[in-house]
Amino acid sequence: MKKIGKFLKENPVVCGVAGSFLVVGIMAAYQFVESHTTVDPKYITQELAQAETQAVINDPKVVAGYLVEAVKEQDLDKALRGMAIDESILNISLANLINEAGEFYTEMEIAPSGSYSNYNELAAAELAGEYTANLENLTAQLKEVGEFQVEEICYVDPKQQLEPEKLSGNSKILENWGGDCLTELMVWISCEEEDYLLGLTMAHYGDSWKVLSLGSALTDTTAEAPMRKTTEEEFAALKGTMKEKDYKKQLQKKNLDSTLFEDTGLTDEDIEEMRLPANYFVLNPLREDTAESTIEAFVRSIQKEDMGRALAYCMGESSEEVEHTDAAILKEQEEIAEMVKRFCYGFLGDDYSEDEASLQIIGKSGRKIVQELDPKYFMYFDLTESVLLQDDGKEQQYAVLFWYAGETYVVGMTLEESDGGWYIRSLSSEDMGTEPGEIRLVSEEKLEELEKREIEK
Repeated sequence: MKKIGKFLKENPVVCGVAGSFLVVGIMAAYQFVESHTTVDPKYITQELAQAETQAVINDPKVVAGYLVEAVKEQDLDKALRGMAIDESILNISLANLINEAGEFYTEMEIAPSGSYSNYNELAAAELAGEYTANLENLTAQLKEVGEFQVEEICYVDPKQQLEPEKLSGNSKILENWGGDCLTELMVWISCEEEDYLLGLTMAHYGDSWKVLSLGSALTDTTAEAPMRKTTEEEFAALKGTMKEKDYKKQLQKKNLDSTLFEDTGLTDEDIEEMRLPANYFVLNPLREDTAESTIEAFVRSIQKEDMGRALAYCMGESSEEVEHTDAAILKEQEEIAEMVKRFCYGFLGDDYSEDEASLQIIGKSGRKIVQELDPKYFMYFDLTESVLLQDDGKEQQYAVLFWYAGETYVVGMTLEESDGGWYIRSLSSEDMGTEPGEIRLVSEEKLEELEKREIEK
């Protein structure tokens, strides 16, 4: 022992280095164990596993052709990759949208991920679900048409798109959703008996174009109904008289910070085989051994601002059911994200219904509301008790009590046993009469009443 002490005194530098390596080794071992024992809340479906073949497309007409080909193949994964999901969630200005509308309610727009990156997964799930529903509508329309072919893809009335009023309106959209340029295109689709027009609104981001929304204002089409009947004469009239090269030249002059158009050199065969980078996710259903441990894990995820993990504790599918990218799953993820968003907004004092949406009634500006939605406050959501109200074996309903900002809150939770564990089927309770994600203040009398109702676990 004395020899060891003597060695330490005579070789402090060596001992210091050795100690540093020991600390680093322990930390590395901890991180390794943590990474190998924590289940990833996202699942790589067979479609998501497909590698990209093209990083960017800097030609909106090629993007339009890519989208039509994806819808024709009923390839949802491929179609979603052409939509502006990542670009929108990174750039959305919820404050601008609120002020512009003069109102705010919880379901009005996706979460403010443009202001706080910790909302990215909520916003991405919302947007992917919305795009999926729109793409389903377009697929259904094309199914009704039957066999078809694309006759032409072109810009909608270039001269009108360059009008100052139109450019001003586009600038507002870009301020709200990001991007450096906007354009509208239309696709002439023909079948044996009818001609159809598909409208698209595209946005440019640095070095690529993406579909911001199905439908376009100038073609009188919408995201929900992006395709309508047309005639060859109407299509020609909508095409306008300005040459495409002149339109592109004028648009480029108004956007000197980036190159808007590049010849991709891609053939029709290339577009058929093309796949852009993945920009959406599928949740990996997470479970815990008991209902109460699932509630605790969900709340802990919110506190850590790990929204993907929080969402995954609300997924009802089994692990086998998420092998493929499926429209029903993506739309379910959207519903879960909206429910969790309401849960978070409620604690922060900004869960408003459409009936009370006016900013005059609310008494706040868009900027003030977004400031209040800062996820840094999530760490203060203090779970105090889970009161079991109903137990039907495979289903349990709870009144979950929280302490936040000096007040006691309650949220109903309905949990179900499935796939070897428990998940949150809904952040609501029929027994309590609460809606999904709804948070309520609790008086002392109500608290006592809830605690008296607790059944034995």
